[in-house]
Amino acid sequence: MRLFVNVLSFQCVWLACVWGAGQGMGWLGPAALLAHLCLHRFIAGAHWLAELRYALLAAMVGATGDSALQWLGLLEFAASPWGTVFVPPWMVALWIGFCTLLDHGLGWLRGRPLLAFVLGGAAGALTYWMAERLLALQSLGDPLIAYGAVALLWAVALPLLAETSPRHKPVRGACTPPRGLNP
Repeated sequence: MRLFVNVLSFQCVWLACVWGAGQGMGWLGPAALLAHLCLHRFIAGAHWLAELRYALLAAMVGATGDSALQWLGLLEFAASPWGTVFVPPWMVALWIGFCTLLDHGLGWLRGRPLLAFVLGGAAGALTYWMAERLLALQSLGDPLIAYGAVALLWAVALPLLAETSPRHKPVRGACTPPRGLNP
């Protein structure tokens, strides 16, 4: 149930970030992220603070990658108070929220780098395409080049994020595999 809540809560963050930015309400996504992080506190249990620190660090790296796409003139993000210097706060909120999935809703990707590579490239490009439809961003120039660059960013980022996310032992009292089956 916790995995489902983790994924559903992040989907609400994604929608608030993207729809809010497209409607000129860039604050909506970061506000939704705060609610998601409060909920995530209970999902992650005792490991919440370590996961938050990792999410903040990984989000800065991811947001820098998106900023590079912006600097290269491939993407333009809506509701950006900083212009093209750095991605807007709602995009940073998306990265932070996404990183909270890595030990929970997307934990199954750990140890599967090829699958994470393919899924990252395909899903990354698809979600940015959907964000463009909701007016949260705009691809500039040739869309094949812009979305190809997004796919490449995510094809590299997702396996790296999945492998470097905190690996916590289950919280005491949580369901654990039978003795002898634990790796």
